[in-house]
Amino acid sequence: DIQAPEARADSILDAADRLAALIGEVSLLYPTTGRALVTGFSQGGVLSFVLAIRHPELFKLAVPLSGELPWRLRPLPPQVGTSAPRIRAMHGTADRIFSIDGTQRGVEHLVGLDYDATVTPYPAVKHTISPAMHAELFRLLSEAIGH
Repeated sequence: DIQAPEARADSILDAADRLAALIGEVSLLYPTTGRALVTGFSQGGVLSFVLAIRHPELFKLAVPLSGELPWRLRPLPPQVGTSAPRIRAMHGTADRIFSIDGTQRGVEHLVGLDYDATVTPYPAVKHTISPAMHAELFRLLSEAIGH
């Protein structure tokens, strides 16, 4: 049984901060030509949202799949001079694990703070990655790396 993101906010923050530290260390050891891309499904989608808003300096693009931005973890506006990553969420409308409503509310909040964020609903898709979501994910990732 998946615990609601609101109930797990502290552990989500801890996981995001530990993962961001690891990404920072790996980036120093293995330099790349740009900021990282982050994506995840379900609780990984929740973590993708939190990483993007909490550690924007690390990411160029976040693609949360079937996860929501916990209301308790909603951010402040991006700091002036900070380049926040684009956030392109995807969520099935028939998802009974994480409701698309939570994702839509989170994205609306981000847009209100001037984040470049969208959510694409996938009609009748349950808590899964549909072929259409998969294709769009790979299109977004390819576009972000310049292919």
